[in-house]
Amino acid sequence: QISAQFPDHMAGVDRDGIDAILKTMPALKHPQDLLVNFWPLARYMAPALADCLPATFDEPPAHRCLGKMAAIIHSIFPEGGMKADLLPVLNDNIHPYHGHRLRLLYDALLAFARDSHDRGIPVHQQAMVLNHQLSAITQCHPSEPTLQLEQHLQQQLQHCFPEQLLTTSLQTLATDWLQASHGHKQQQARRLEQLIAMLNKHKIIELTGPAGTGKSCLAVATGQAIQKQQYSPKHWLVAAICAKLGQQTVKTLTLGPNTTWEYLYGSVTLKKNRFGDLASYSVPGQLTDWAKSSQPGLLVINEANLVHHGLLSPLTGLLQSPPRLCVDGQTLCLTEKHRVLLTGNPDNYLGRNLDPELKSRLLRLYYRPLPQSILKQAIIEP
Repeated sequence: QISAQFPDHMAGVDRDGIDAILKTMPALKHPQDLLVNFWPLARYMAPALADCLPATFDEPPAHRCLGKMAAIIHSIFPEGGMKADLLPVLNDNIHPYHGHRLRLLYDALLAFARDSHDRGIPVHQQAMVLNHQLSAITQCHPSEPTLQLEQHLQQQLQHCFPEQLLTTSLQTLATDWLQASHGHKQQQARRLEQLIAMLNKHKIIELTGPAGTGKSCLAVATGQAIQKQQYSPKHWLVAAICAKLGQQTVKTLTLGPNTTWEYLYGSVTLKKNRFGDLASYSVPGQLTDWAKSSQPGLLVINEANLVHHGLLSPLTGLLQSPPRLCVDGQTLCLTEKHRVLLTGNPDNYLGRNLDPELKSRLLRLYYRPLPQSILKQAIIEP
């Protein structure tokens, strides 16, 4: 249906996406071996397969469609295990392209869309045009050393991005594109930019996704970015003090089934005073401490859907007008700077069930797992 509405005159095939799936499969010997991963593979060659795709996901693909898919794969990766005499002859002119390169440019343009020279053109169109232009440069200079080729690419990128960006945030864009990498910096920047924009509109957001998605690291990075925006010193003395004390850390809590009300909201305990008499003392809780702060910043709560129901219900007061936290008969007034970012695994994980009252009123964002190469470069190596 998409192909009928938006015909692709070039039967583009994403070789990077196909290669990533093939690496998870045993060696292919027959077109039928593609059946188990048919739809994931079809995603990366949909224009070329548009004439033979099944009408629904439940309908098995025809032998002709499997044969054509196998022929496309063999035309891109002839070193595969399938023999050419088992495959049909392709009548279409297949155009393989590096999907990682296109995604890299798309993420860079989206993350820095406000600074792009072509803000009136949809980002995906900008990315396709720019990817075609950079590919043409590599074809015109096939034997040039890498350093000189990167300089040619950098000159072309200057037509799309300000020079200041290409010497700071996007300084490795030409190199990353040439290596057809996943571009973790641009992808992370895009996620960060989107999350900050959403926190300007929503006071409580939950990030949910499988383990290893990078939710907690992204949440802390978001808090640090918000701090820089909100508390950038405007006086030299404040700047000197901040430099001396170091950057304020993002308040982060990691909860679990054993988390108690007292840990979050405090308690009253009896202690002997200096006269030897018993006196009551209030012990502050983690959330009440944050609520009372005049410079609260972003509160990150990891594993929020592991705690017992009711423990996080008071956070719904943040969504009231004026925002407040009502605990143990006390009302703590909150500011417009109070924001909460929850992280947790999906509800189908054992023991995961976010507080129903809170769940019904917050914004939930699902994050897909990042490639291992991105997690390695963004988290482990630093």
